[in-house]
Amino acid sequence: MKKNNLLLNNLIKFLKYICFEILKYAPYHLLTHAIMKKLLGLFLAVITLTACSSDDSSSSNSKTKAMITLQKTSGEPVSNLTVYAYEQDTWEVIGDKPLFADFQAASDSQGVATFSNIYKETSFNSINNNTNTFRFSAHYTLNGIDKIKVVAITFQKGDTKSETLILN
Repeated sequence: MKKNNLLLNNLIKFLKYICFEILKYAPYHLLTHAIMKKLLGLFLAVITLTACSSDDSSSSNSKTKAMITLQKTSGEPVSNLTVYAYEQDTWEVIGDKPLFADFQAASDSQGVATFSNIYKETSFNSINNNTNTFRFSAHYTLNGIDKIKVVAITFQKGDTKSETLILN
């Protein structure tokens, strides 16, 4: 919806600009009633076509959820550990840098880090067929050694998926 409003605002600015340019350079007698009616008709047609679209409904913005469970090799849950989520594009360009993570969530007492809505305008769209791969990473220390575990999950818009990371 924000995208459509931005498009509409830019279109209105453009049409105003065109109208003012015509008024500035054209002699008055050329600006007949018919020309002004055509410009107004064009303006209204464009507004009508862009103001309402099928992707404005709240159902198209269904929430895409992920639950990442963190466990020790013994099966014991790992709580209070941050899990970082990266869109595939972010991962390819920047890699696993927590400062640039698209999303993050901390694991609860059961070891589950819940991402309630991994969605941005660019995450799921018609270009990628509403499909995107996210990489989830957990940074931890085991026996004094810094380690990272990563899992990649491919989502369709609106999916809810779970994965377990064994921190060994």
